[in-house]
Amino acid sequence: MGSVGAKTNDAQVIAAVNSLLRKGCNRIVLALDGPGHAAREHEFRRVMLRCFPRHFLGAMPLLLAYQLADDPDVGRRAWTALTDRLLLVAQPTLVA
Repeated sequence: MGSVGAKTNDAQVIAAVNSLLRKGCNRIVLALDGPGHAAREHEFRRVMLRCFPRHFLGAMPLLLAYQLADDPDVGRRAWTALTDRLLLVAQPTLVA
C-alpha cells in the first residue's frame, strides 16, 4: 500500500507510485476516505497521468474507486473496486 496526504502534489504521487512499483504492483486501485474523496481521487489521477503518461512503456493502470461505486463507505468502495479488478484480470482464464 502507498499513502497520499490530503493535498496531492507531484512528489507524493511519484513516491507512492514508485513504492508500489518496487513492491511488484502492476495496477492501482485508489480509494480515499473522508469528505471530498471523489475530487481527491480525481486529482491524484490527474497528477499521476502528468507524472506517468500513458504512452510510457509499462504505464500503471489506475482505477478510481468512486468511478465504480458511489458508496460513502470507503471499505465497500475499495472492496468493490478491488473485486472488479481481480475478476477483470481473471476473466480470460475463467471463460477459457
